[in-house]
Amino acid sequence: MNRFGWFGLFFLFLGQLAGWSLPVEEGGQRLAEFYDSLDVENLWLAGKKVHWKTGEPLPGDRPGKTHCSAFVAAACSRLGIYILRPPAHGQELLANAQAEWLKTKGAEHGWKPAESPVEAQRLANQGHPVAVVFQNPDPQKPGHIALVRPSDLDEQRLASDGTWVIQAGQHNHRCCTLKKGFKNHPGAWNNAGDYQVKFFFNQTSFRKKSGDKRIATKGTSIVNRTTLTMSQNVFYETSPSILKLNLVTAAIAIAAACAFCGHY
Repeated sequence: MNRFGWFGLFFLFLGQLAGWSLPVEEGGQRLAEFYDSLDVENLWLAGKKVHWKTGEPLPGDRPGKTHCSAFVAAACSRLGIYILRPPAHGQELLANAQAEWLKTKGAEHGWKPAESPVEAQRLANQGHPVAVVFQNPDPQKPGHIALVRPSDLDEQRLASDGTWVIQAGQHNHRCCTLKKGFKNHPGAWNNAGDYQVKFFFNQTSFRKKSGDKRIATKGTSIVNRTTLTMSQNVFYETSPSILKLNLVTAAIAIAAACAFCGHY
């Protein structure tokens, strides 16, 4: 092999170092738009009494109390999806109860386990609502629950920091890593090989464009006819992983070209 061939292999090696990323499909983009419309960073605020379904504040304070489970319940409700929620269970320690419900009764309402963080992110990117939940070993202490946010995370970031999530909590985030969102729960997430959270996805998925009121579908049947205005300011991480994906593609093309030149 001449120098051109070695040059091509070098770039191919660089491409392999870049790793892969999970693409965000159209359904995932629609789901991200829906999540943005919920305005989680201004509603379901910690330390306040809130209406579980709207996140709007009610008279009085609740010092130290957060509303992660109410937010997830509200988001699912607007999608026509059932997850344990008031009045079936009060807001107190609801995340722990939702974790148990997802394991024991979730299948009756279209929820299934996702076997890994990669699978959970892939399903969210396709447009499936995916819940990530930590059940506190002490039933008298709060757990935590969030929704996986569509994002084309790269392999290294996903392995170290987990999926992207949208959540209410001590700090509300429309987009943050699982590691950041669950940091107040030791052991919930250390890395992709050491975590205690569970992932559950719903068979409902976004398949229609935002201009169509039939935005959430389950198979071929419409399960929700919401009139929510979809946000046009969709936020999911793209640039770093797209750059890496382009590097892989470019490396393969260069390697092929250089190998051709070396052979002839």
